[in-house]
This record gives sequence, C-alpha cells and structure tokens, in this order.
Amino acid sequence: MPSRRRFCLLSLFLFVAVVLSGTARAASVPYVGSVAVGDDAGHTGIAGKVIAERSVPFLLIDARFDAAYDLTLQNFVARQPGTGTLDFYYRVTNGSDRSLRLIDMDTGRFSRAGSFDPIDVNLWDETTGTYAPLLADRGRSHFGGVALAFPSDETLDPGESSRLFFIRTAATHYELEGLTQFRSTPDLRMDAGFALTFSPVLDGPLVPPPAATEVPLPAGVLPAVVTVVMAGACRRRRRRA
Repeated sequence: MPSRRRFCLLSLFLFVAVVLSGTARAASVPYVGSVAVGDDAGHTGIAGKVIAERSVPFLLIDARFDAAYDLTLQNFVARQPGTGTLDFYYRVTNGSDRSLRLIDMDTGRFSRAGSFDPIDVNLWDETTGTYAPLLADRGRSHFGGVALAFPSDETLDPGESSRLFFIRTAATHYELEGLTQFRSTPDLRMDAGFALTFSPVLDGPLVPPPAATEVPLPAGVLPAVVTVVMAGACRRRRRRA
C-alpha cells in the first residue's frame, strides 16, 4: 500500500510539472485564452532602433474608492534589425501620493476583425522593478488588441514604475491611433484611465484564425481536474492489485 501511494503522488507531481512547463514560458498570445507574460531572454537590451517615443500623462479614476491617480505612460516603438518589424513598449509610473492596485491594461488595435495577426508579449530582459503584468489575453480586449492582467495582491506605490514590457508584432509601420486603458476597478463605465498610444498599421492579407483552439481552464480548475484524474487512476490500480 505505501508503495502504491508513493507511485500515485509521484505520478501526480510529474503530470502537473509537465503541464505547467509547457505553458509557463510561452509569450505568443493565442487566438483564444490567456498566456503567461515572461522575460524575453533573446536579447539584453532594446531590440533595434527606437523610432518613436512619447510620455503620456493621464488620470485614472477609481470608482470603488472615489480616488484619482496621476499616472504617466511611457510608450515607444522600436524597429527590429534584420526583419524591420516593430515592437511596442510600455511602462506606467504612479505619480500620485497613494498606492494603486491595477486590474489590467487594455491596448489596441493589434488585430483585425476575422484575422489572427500574430503578437508576442514579453517583459524586457533587464529588470527595472518588480511590478509587471502576469497574463495576456486577446479575448478580453475591447479595442481589438490585448488585455494584460496585473497581480491582484500587489500595488504600484507612489513614485514607482512598472517593469518595461512590450508587444512584438509583424507590422512594419506604425501610427499614433492606438488606445490604451488602465483599470483599477471592474467598472467599464468610467470614462478615465485612457491614453493615446502608438499602434501598428495592420495591412496585407488577413491571417485566418486557427480552425480549432483549446480554451484554457479557469484558474484553480486544472489542479482539481488533475487530482480527480489521478485519484481515479490510483483507485483502478488498487482494484487490479
């Protein structure tokens, strides 16, 4: 019996490790579902030449706590050498006198209707802070782009800046027609937290969306499913014994 119990526990551990190792470092944002935002180990600096840059001060209203935050969004575009494609960089700074808990950042447009325009989301390799987005999701964007979820248990303190993060695209031209919104509450009716930002010029043939996409399980469901599956396997093993 002890050996069978050890076998089940070891199998469960290996199964979870394999599943998580296949998704933890991914950066390419799927057509449906979320992906973890990880460090980009491919370079040690800004990839290519910065061709456009601006700092955008904006106001965010927290409807839940009736508070206003003065924020600044650093936004610039870099052209990758060799390919000539564009990366769009972001960093937000809290210029107010109180700590800010962000829910997400939504920015677009990074895809066209009915098209799967490829994008990657990464943190810059050189760490400049600890506050950074955790997940990227196309489906949660209201601007045809990507929504980046921030950690729910951390805050951006007064004077603190987030880590620099970027969206890698296949575009070769840009325009100042993008829209970026930061939210500190789930209330979408608040007309605040918006900034005008750079966005790619999306042209050329449309990219067909994947024919079939796996919809990821909500947080907390995967461990439960794994436990149930492995428990069933262990029970079957005991019956055979």
